[in-house]
Amino acid sequence: MSKDPLFPVSPCQLMIAGHRPHWIQAKISTRGPIYPVEIIGVEGNYVTFGNDEQVWTFWNHSEEELQNMLAYVRKHPYARIEFREKGTALCVGDSKAVRLYSLTSEPNGQCSTNPMHPDGFMIPGSAVNDPAVKELFKQVVENARKSASKDEVRGE
Repeated sequence: MSKDPLFPVSPCQLMIAGHRPHWIQAKISTRGPIYPVEIIGVEGNYVTFGNDEQVWTFWNHSEEELQNMLAYVRKHPYARIEFREKGTALCVGDSKAVRLYSLTSEPNGQCSTNPMHPDGFMIPGSAVNDPAVKELFKQVVENARKSASKDEVRGE
């Protein structure tokens, strides 16, 4: 276990569901609904959590990070733990540090240390039709095109 149990230990750079969260996923996850939950357990790459109304089980790419998160929660009984349904993410932390864990219902590919992996960019399915996400994605693509055009003009 790392010194800081919320610190990512996996070298995975893949930004798809269940792997490393992308900043867009983090932003989307704040739009609710957000449920306060308790961690029930971790078994392999699956984490189970719930509240008085519902129990969820999801997959994450790093068994070690899930075990570290479980150890953190057990050591800090007043830690904030939230399931963020939009963006499918688990948020764990306290007033000093927060960690977002990207989740998916079943295994989703092998980890990659290549941040430019062709399958490495994701927008969670539940958010694809959100007009704000569509506009944000449109701006990101347009900025990337402009940057690529400038690089071509400079001969890079």
